[in-house]
Amino acid sequence: MDKPMEKSESGRIMETMRERIDGNPVNQELKRQFPQDLHKEIWGHGNKSPDKTLYRWWWEFMRASADFPAVRDDLASSPKSQTAITKTEAHFGALGRNFSEWWDKDGIDLFAENGVPLVSVLMPMPDDEAFKKANGVVVMIPLDISRQLILKQLNIILKAYHKGGKLKRHAASTSKIRIFPRQMYPDTDYATLIAFWRAKQSDLKNGGEKACWEIYCDATNDKQLREEIKPFVPTERNEKTIARIALAADVRLKLGKQAETLYQQADVLMKNAIRGEFPRDDGFQSKKRATKKIA
Repeated sequence: MDKPMEKSESGRIMETMRERIDGNPVNQELKRQFPQDLHKEIWGHGNKSPDKTLYRWWWEFMRASADFPAVRDDLASSPKSQTAITKTEAHFGALGRNFSEWWDKDGIDLFAENGVPLVSVLMPMPDDEAFKKANGVVVMIPLDISRQLILKQLNIILKAYHKGGKLKRHAASTSKIRIFPRQMYPDTDYATLIAFWRAKQSDLKNGGEKACWEIYCDATNDKQLREEIKPFVPTERNEKTIARIALAADVRLKLGKQAETLYQQADVLMKNAIRGEFPRDDGFQSKKRATKKIA
């Protein structure tokens, strides 16, 4: 009968090290304070409500794409895009019509981390005064978490190893589907973007006869603005009416250009959202920067 395989020396060392780490009350407290199934866009950001996060806006884009399936058909000609779309839709499941209900049913699990890297004390145990006096505290520092999660006393050491401001906090996400990694997520009016995209799609579906400024007014439900700038035929022509006509035309022109920019960004976000990359809009941002250089 074969003898049981003995553990290698390195295996015994690793097992002893793991027992020491798990048995350290400091590490146990770290696990208590930093839950392993946290949501990166919620935890550490004032514990804001899920409907105030990028999770909600990705759901909104997915829901909007379901209402206008032509956008998927356009992308489906690429096998790679079709595979990504199918995978993304499978992850999101039944979207419903209410984000909070979807979040409680599917989203909370979909975007939950599957283990969060933590700073671990390797040695000594808290009561080993001799070791602490001779050697200090030996720690293991994961480098793919934000600096806010790492003890302030270690900042000097971290400067040599940690990515700091260049960290893309979602790059190491272990959730089933991750927010597109970026260094920064600038404040973006996703509500207006998705509203305008929907309004534009509805207009295209009905023949695409409306001007961009009209679609903007539809999207924002700004009846007063529409009334103020709509074309009109004056009952009499004088300086006042001529000035009003010119001003309204200028506002329509500027608003139309702004609205077109809104749609371009929203459309890029939409196409990437249903491919599983949200909120990715670098194609739009590159074009925007190029336009500024030319100007």
